[in-house]
Amino acid sequence: MKKLCIILCLFSPIPSWSQVLKTLSLEQVLLKATDKIYNYEFIEAEKYIHHVNSKYPQHPAVPFLKAMQTYWQYMPLKKNPYASTQYVNYMNQVILLSKKMLDRNENDSEGIFFSLAAHSYLAMKYYYDRKTTEAIGEAKNAYSYLNKGTKILEIKPEFYFSTGMYNYCIEKYKMEYPLSKPLLYFFESGDMVLGIRQMEVAIRQGNFTRTETALYLGQIYLNRENQPAQAVSCFKPLADKYPQNPLFTLRCAQALVQAGRYDDALPYANRLHNFPQKFLDKPLNALDRRLKGK
Repeated sequence: MKKLCIILCLFSPIPSWSQVLKTLSLEQVLLKATDKIYNYEFIEAEKYIHHVNSKYPQHPAVPFLKAMQTYWQYMPLKKNPYASTQYVNYMNQVILLSKKMLDRNENDSEGIFFSLAAHSYLAMKYYYDRKTTEAIGEAKNAYSYLNKGTKILEIKPEFYFSTGMYNYCIEKYKMEYPLSKPLLYFFESGDMVLGIRQMEVAIRQGNFTRTETALYLGQIYLNRENQPAQAVSCFKPLADKYPQNPLFTLRCAQALVQAGRYDDALPYANRLHNFPQKFLDKPLNALDRRLKGK
């Protein structure tokens, strides 16, 4: 009987890629696409992106996913002018398509979410590129959508990420750069403790923002709050779920070393040696020195 079952399985029709996609909702397809991007499976990710584009060509999720893939595939963008330009173009497409949604309904939560995300990521990019004027301009654009998102936290937990980041970062920035306070006059005050708590909620309840929240909160714990054990709780699940992501693996190894868990850090440090990305060279050398001198 077992042999018969095996034979029948061998000759039964295998569902095609398109059949599999037809059974998935838009949200499921988007989550699968982001999972593939985070794990550096870019060819697989493109299949999901193509599917979304074929069904929803005017949805801001399409250029957003393309921007996201460009960011991870060509990290760091600053050293790749072509990819950097592509990234900005995709984010501007997100803004235009989101505006169309908001023109039809100013309270459209997806329109608010993608507008906020695009302006925020552009602000961050310009900040790292040292284009202060552009960064402030994008931050101001993001701010209005941030306020709208804050009002619907309870029904749209994705906004816990942006709200938490704002509450923490606005106050931390004032502390680290007191001369910047006049520039931040028009921005509401935040609350660092509340911000961290809100980001923890985003990790538990968010879908699309869960991974990004864990990454940014982990970096806050590691580099700003000197809480490496908490950083490990953010980074380790990412490094385990997405083993092909060099940044997640690096951050996990760094947090474990800083927490004094050298034996636990060793497998992640060893994994880093197999990645080709050049940006890993300097931090990996520092990790190796720490592990050898423990």
